[in-house]
Amino acid sequence: MLDNYGVWKGHAIERRLGAGSSPHYQIHLIDENDHFRVAVNVMSQVSPSEVEYLIDDRFRHHLTDTWEALPT
Repeated sequence: MLDNYGVWKGHAIERRLGAGSSPHYQIHLIDENDHFRVAVNVMSQVSPSEVEYLIDDRFRHHLTDTWEALPT
């Protein structure tokens, strides 16, 4: 169960690669009103620590309609 997780709805406009002893990949996200920094731990001590992603502007799934209806 994912009790401690939520959803951020917005558009990614920038990214920054992680560096240093505790690197975090950073995503600059915006919505209609605010800016957010999403920090992704890319060197987690808990396995699996790999980060994978896919950008597909045409991706459709029955859940995507629900996400589109969410408020920001």
